[in-house]
Amino acid sequence: MMLSACSSGTYNYVIDYPTEAARISLGGKVETKVNCDIKQVEIISDTSNGIFSRHIKNRVRSICYNKKGVMYITYLFDPVRGPQQDILSTQPNRRFAG
Repeated sequence: MMLSACSSGTYNYVIDYPTEAARISLGGKVETKVNCDIKQVEIISDTSNGIFSRHIKNRVRSICYNKKGVMYITYLFDPVRGPQQDILSTQPNRRFAG
């Protein structure tokens, strides 16, 4: 699950959760400056060692679709935790060879 907020008007783009982060149940916060005029993302801060910032940079065209100007956006990535997200518990036929 993810929440995004923007300080410059209405912002309706919901970004997906990166697969690399889902594998290790990583959460984080990324503060960005998105320039939609030149389709460029500048990362102000990232608490995930680059996983979320790479993910956001790959989606800059989707983020800027039909938008102009510069936006300051804070993305909060909060993984859902629980037995439904435990890969081994949801795959009972998977056994360790040992």
